[in-house]
Amino acid sequence: MVIFLTFFLVCTSVFTVLVILMQKPSANAGMGFSLGGGAAEFAFGSDTAKVLTKWTVSGIATFFIVAFVLSMLHIRANAHRQSYAEGINLENIVPDAKAPDK
Repeated sequence: MVIFLTFFLVCTSVFTVLVILMQKPSANAGMGFSLGGGAAEFAFGSDTAKVLTKWTVSGIATFFIVAFVLSMLHIRANAHRQSYAEGINLENIVPDAKAPDK
């Protein structure tokens, strides 16, 4: 499940970046103009701004939802493990140090 969601997150990221790059910039220059600002208008007609804005919002919302679900799955999978700092034994690192009392 985690592998599928990670792959889906990467695909969503690439899709969102490409949609953002397709949008026409206000000054008719820059990356949006050179990488498809005019092609998007040709493909979608007069509703280009609406379509690209809708896709951008959908892509970003999907990205955040999938990232949140992945973080919850990671927390759940590692809940039984003790933290890294609790697992360090100071006596093995510094011979004269004593472990802190709990």
